[in-house]
Amino acid sequence: MGLRIIALLIAIVLWVHTSGESIHELTTEIPIHYRNLPSDLSFAGDVPETINVTIHAPGFDLLQLRATDFYGLYAELDLKAVQPGKETFNLNTENIHLPEELRIQSIEIRSHKRLTLQIDPLIEKTLTVIPAVAIKPKNGHILVDNLQIDPPQVTARGPQSTLREMTSIKTEKIQIREADRTISQQVPLQIPPNSHLSCKPSHVTIEQRVEAFSRQRFMGVPVKLINVRNGYNARTDPETATVLISGIASIVDSLTLNDLACTIDARWRREGEFTLPVKVRYPESPYISLDLVIPEEFTLIITRN
Repeated sequence: MGLRIIALLIAIVLWVHTSGESIHELTTEIPIHYRNLPSDLSFAGDVPETINVTIHAPGFDLLQLRATDFYGLYAELDLKAVQPGKETFNLNTENIHLPEELRIQSIEIRSHKRLTLQIDPLIEKTLTVIPAVAIKPKNGHILVDNLQIDPPQVTARGPQSTLREMTSIKTEKIQIREADRTISQQVPLQIPPNSHLSCKPSHVTIEQRVEAFSRQRFMGVPVKLINVRNGYNARTDPETATVLISGIASIVDSLTLNDLACTIDARWRREGEFTLPVKVRYPESPYISLDLVIPEEFTLIITRN
């Protein structure tokens, strides 16, 4: 029994060795390395990144290629002599770099034997950044001021045919929900695919101020009469107003009755009763507003002394 097992093992080893030394075929994709493109030129449009090849080599060598993810096997195209416009190249086995340690018997290019590339002058242009940012504040909070972008413009570098019509570039789409504090974060720019563009900087900082919202009701605000003619007495009915102010909590919540004033202008008025609106004064700020005054109109009663 022992001799049979040894004989079987020897047979397996011989079969594996024979199989590994025999020539096999493998079809795969390998990368294209573009070399020496002049610094003042750029690709425009689609540029193939790989070609399809069929390799004939001993089985062991093909296994080694697979194990190293085909490292060292690539096609190379020298572009040092290209000019702006369409350039056509014929690829053959001389364009393929083969690892020296592998016994590749032959290699056949199956796709992109003939490459046509669009070459453009490389230019720079200043583009305005457009934020693709949606921010939803948490309940009880509001967005304050406009979204800020830093920097508001970037320098784009790429093919003339792509940049010629561009005036702006968007950020990547960002959605922020339940925002309850000021947001400041970096956002990458949305580089169009196959555009061969680069931007400096490649990210911008967006900042959105978020504040707690508050609404306060101030009752019993005295109504003051101004410009009452000499020799006349005047009063209002009612004599006080209720004022509703809203805005960011840091300002609204600090207001008191002393910060508010209600006035009615009695200019040119003589004896009688008049229905007039009230003017409300409160601290000037772009972050608070007058929502309501009750009543909106008052009765002004004027009598002679």
